[in-house]
Amino acid sequence: DFASTTQAFDGTRSIDGTGSTNNNIAGIVAPSPIALTDYIALTMAMYITSFPSTGTKDVTLQWFSAGAPVGNELSVKPYVSTITLNSWQLLNIPLADFGLTGATTFNELRIKTVDSGQGAPPNYFMDAIKLVEAGGAAGVASYKFSPNAGENYSLLRLRIRAWNSGKTSLAPDEFFGLP
Repeated sequence: DFASTTQAFDGTRSIDGTGSTNNNIAGIVAPSPIALTDYIALTMAMYITSFPSTGTKDVTLQWFSAGAPVGNELSVKPYVSTITLNSWQLLNIPLADFGLTGATTFNELRIKTVDSGQGAPPNYFMDAIKLVEAGGAAGVASYKFSPNAGENYSLLRLRIRAWNSGKTSLAPDEFFGLP
């Protein structure tokens, strides 16, 4: 449902994936091809109501160009907490994570529900799906920490150091002087 009013992050409607089952695909099609060189990341908000750990459960994203896949199919799992339920989570996925390079163009984003084995499929909502322009991300850094397939890591300590370079007051829509 592309106009659900059950949950909304930005505005009053969102994409409702709660009724999807294995290999159901939702496609978002652009009116014309989009050039990879103009963008650096895909951002969105995701609201998970259930994400069973039994069987094989996932939600994947894949870019397409004129019906043909472009780059890699990507799981949302490294970008969200599948055990954090009933709250909006923000995803920031660098386009490089899709394996996109060079002069690639695409015109469709497909969202696929994966549900095989025991248990119900994942239930989720998506909203505020946007491409981040290449020139508009000055001062933005994105870091990803995830184990390789079949490996488990424990993150014991994380230190983030940030400083304000000379600015003495901040506007409500700024973080350390950056919009």
